[in-house]
Amino acid sequence: MYKFESWGASGTCLGNPGNQGLGGYTSGIIYLRSVTPFYLFVGAHTDFNYKTNVGTYYARGGASSDIRLTVNSNFDWFDPESLRSRIMVSAGGGGAEWMGSIGGNAGDLEGSDGKTDCRNNGVICNEIVSKGANQLRGGNATSLNMFYDGTIVRQYDSYEGKFGRIVHPDGVNIGGMGGNGYYSGATLGYTGGGGGGSSFISGHEGCIALKSSLNENPSNSSIHYSELYFTQTQMIPGNETMPLYSSSNAKGKGNKNEGCIRITILTKDCSYYYNSYFQMSYFFPTLIFLLFDSK
Repeated sequence: MYKFESWGASGTCLGNPGNQGLGGYTSGIIYLRSVTPFYLFVGAHTDFNYKTNVGTYYARGGASSDIRLTVNSNFDWFDPESLRSRIMVSAGGGGAEWMGSIGGNAGDLEGSDGKTDCRNNGVICNEIVSKGANQLRGGNATSLNMFYDGTIVRQYDSYEGKFGRIVHPDGVNIGGMGGNGYYSGATLGYTGGGGGGSSFISGHEGCIALKSSLNENPSNSSIHYSELYFTQTQMIPGNETMPLYSSSNAKGKGNKNEGCIRITILTKDCSYYYNSYFQMSYFFPTLIFLLFDSK
């Protein structure tokens, strides 16, 4: 019997200080009947577990942290089958560019919306919204990101969130990017606040699991197609008070740092904590655990 806890990373700010979205928290207890390998992908303030290309100027959203059952031979975090094998995901918060922009907080079942300061004057443009993700799709921004700046008409592109990753077109000046998660939040071109990602726990009420490892078609169940699931689940969005990984008793509103995964063995004889925390920009925080029947 094991307790898994996972924290998604916060978003980042670019240029004049904005308000980045905060990372979310997920937890649950799992019972195992045989030796089971788990692959832990810990979200950071880098492209790992977030997006696959470099791009140019942008405010990165928070990477998600997740527990998976499958990886390919290269341990590519973005491998589609590997992404579908995730049984727990804690979402990241949206990034924010320009001083008044607000990144969407990481979600529980649904991420929060990002808000955009489109004139760099500290005032939110209410006509532009970057939606948070949910259990069925990534967030999308308002279809016409058009506004008047004095006599000038400006329009920003938007990019819809995807399953387990962020889309960032090469060579494009992007603003606040969405947070990653089960699905990722919307990203807005040039400036603004990205939407928060959504979280997932197999067995958690309201979650929508996939039918199989073949595609992202949804089932009518919260339980992963592997039939592994958690009990006593908890899912806390970035705008609420949650346990923090800095110490066993720490609590605070949202995760303001990089991601983390903690595993606690729950038996009568021992209690063991694994706490992973990475800040290295190009270190791939992938960990493999073989967990045994705890009866």
